[in-house]
Amino acid sequence: MSILSLMQHDGSARFTPAGEAEQSLAGQLRQQMTQSARKLGVRGDNINLDGLDGDAVDLVALLFDVLLDGPQYDTQIRQKIGRMLVPYVKVAVKDRRMFMLKEHPARKLLNTVAEACEGNRGEAPQERELLTRVDHTIDRLVAEFNEDVAIFETLEQELRAYMAQHRKRFELAEKRTAEAQRGRERLEHARKVAAEDLDRLRADRLLPPVIGDFLSRHASHHLTQVALRDGRGAPRYEEALRAVEQLLAAFDEAAAGVASASAALQPDDGLRAILASAGCVGEATQAALDALRDALSRLLAGQAALEDDARMPVQVAAAEPAPEPEPQLEVVAGSASLDYDAAMLERIRKLQIGDWIQLAAADGHFAPAKVSWISPISARLLLVNRRGIRVLVASVEELAVMAKLDRVIVRDGETAFEDAMHQVVGRLQSASGKG
Repeated sequence: MSILSLMQHDGSARFTPAGEAEQSLAGQLRQQMTQSARKLGVRGDNINLDGLDGDAVDLVALLFDVLLDGPQYDTQIRQKIGRMLVPYVKVAVKDRRMFMLKEHPARKLLNTVAEACEGNRGEAPQERELLTRVDHTIDRLVAEFNEDVAIFETLEQELRAYMAQHRKRFELAEKRTAEAQRGRERLEHARKVAAEDLDRLRADRLLPPVIGDFLSRHASHHLTQVALRDGRGAPRYEEALRAVEQLLAAFDEAAAGVASASAALQPDDGLRAILASAGCVGEATQAALDALRDALSRLLAGQAALEDDARMPVQVAAAEPAPEPEPQLEVVAGSASLDYDAAMLERIRKLQIGDWIQLAAADGHFAPAKVSWISPISARLLLVNRRGIRVLVASVEELAVMAKLDRVIVRDGETAFEDAMHQVVGRLQSASGKG
């Protein structure tokens, strides 16, 4: 403990994550402990620790090796967290419960620091402020920790409280993002059901352009809006479908040479409602109805259909806002097939709102992404970053494909500490198997 305290307070200990150095953290740690021991008058090239102390030193070093090996941390973040190694070795030597108790103060602090640093590249002022706060927390830990673990609890609570205030700034943005995605999915669903019903009614008829455009533009718009507001199957929706059926029945009569075909459009309340939904009212409505009747009359007379009729108005309803651009993340480039691991698919299926995964961005860096909303319509997951901004909307199958392409990482544990311990156990088991 004296050797470790010297390393902690004289600032001589410097560690390079194993992925960036030839030697593991455990090897670096033992080497620097030997150098510090000499400063205290201990002779010899090696420090002989008893079994439990040696295991504690090696286990914490391996824990940090695994933790800092993840792609969610850049070099500066690894250096920040690496400064905590010696205090954590001291805790492990003094209190083995750190490895067993989820609520251990040291364990909670490491989780909170990792949460603050994951994917944080200081790109926004708030992110830089948070990293500065992490620096302050680590500085205090290195300066103030003696052998009382209470300092871990104090620092964790302070950092957690700061992060809670930090997070409130983005809760509204996340809420708006979820609401926008919910509205987008409802609109997509309404368009889909309207298109399905129109296709079903239209069947394989070859309609005159005027009638075809009326269905694909005006009737489709009206059915979509009614489906959004009232739902599919609502009275207004059924009335609109009956109006379409009435128009198609008139077309069938005209094609069959029935002289009274255009009269079949009476009454025309349903057609007027469709036109009104697109902003066509008054004299413009009557002109549009006349254009439909004239198309039927030309068909009945065996005349060529008009490619366009100026009396049929352009849809003048308020334009819908342009959809936000989709994030530049592709599932399988140039392929419609989905290739994924079944076990990973099951893990992703278990994700719930509030869970976090690691998601690769276009530049190859990984950043945390939160499951903010799961669509009851498509079952797709809305993923947002720590600022509450949408980064991806994908199905569980698409996420499983991305995991196979090493663009999604799902944690083995609920927290950074637990996840690292899972990986440590895996490495030890692999090493034991090879032995």
